[in-house]
Amino acid sequence: RRRHTRYWRDWSSDVCSSDLLLLSLSPDQLGEVLKEAGWHRLRQRRALAQARVGSFGFEQAVWVALAEGLGFSENRKPFASLARSVPVLRLLEVSDPVERAAILYGTAGLLPDPTRSKVSPRALPWLQRLWDRWWRVREDWVRYILPVDIWRLGGSRPNNSPYRRVAALTSITYPTVWQHFIDYIQRGDGSGFLKILGSLSDGFWNHHASWDGRILSSSSKLVGADRAAALLFQVLAPLADLSESELGDRMENWPPGGDAGLLRSASIRLLGVPFPPPDVRTHLAREGLLQIYKDFCRAKPCAECSMPEFLKGRLA
Repeated sequence: RRRHTRYWRDWSSDVCSSDLLLLSLSPDQLGEVLKEAGWHRLRQRRALAQARVGSFGFEQAVWVALAEGLGFSENRKPFASLARSVPVLRLLEVSDPVERAAILYGTAGLLPDPTRSKVSPRALPWLQRLWDRWWRVREDWVRYILPVDIWRLGGSRPNNSPYRRVAALTSITYPTVWQHFIDYIQRGDGSGFLKILGSLSDGFWNHHASWDGRILSSSSKLVGADRAAALLFQVLAPLADLSESELGDRMENWPPGGDAGLLRSASIRLLGVPFPPPDVRTHLAREGLLQIYKDFCRAKPCAECSMPEFLKGRLA
């Protein structure tokens, strides 16, 4: 039996008959198909990144990409809107970190009024500090305030809540931290990039996921290792000042990240397992799997799937 079939379990019933073609490939063939799809996905991201740099400037392009990546699929658009509403260079001009946090939470529409909303006593001191700053600057931002109903506040893990992701954005706006972050991205320094994301911290949000005061089961980083690894592909790779060959060499040593969310759905649908097998767990292979899932599985119903013709042409 082929190497991949040993991972086959009860998930095989979720695999489309057209997608069984991927399972019929040898490991080398499958690796090549996924790598090619991964490069296609990355080139699309690099083209978008360069367009943003041309329109917004490099630092704002980084800011929008980072916000989108922190938002996951469910809050990607609201975070992109927030990043555009609060440009990073304008935020960096604010010397008080509490005021920077107030601007982000207030503009996001995620700052409840403690005089009108029921707030936990645990959250009240921090919320009052933010409101004290927000009232002073609110008029400058009122036209940009997002409606709270655009946010998906439930249905995801507490560690991934938008409140905590806004805290991560706030933490990275310390000017020295931000300048190091920008430098690491330009140079394609994955280690430095991951070090900064892993160091982001907040005294309240390290232990909470919302204003209701409930404490997380354990102290949690604002950006976990798996999300930071995913941001390598979403932020650093598209914006690094590197050739494709240089970038490809760097990516060989990047940690692959986790298997949750859309990647799990793609793996079940295309490979019949809830996580990619070890021989297709590189960044490019995983992103290639997502690209094929997007292009074929999510674009048309199975009866209209064009994957068989694609693979015939690719492997002829």
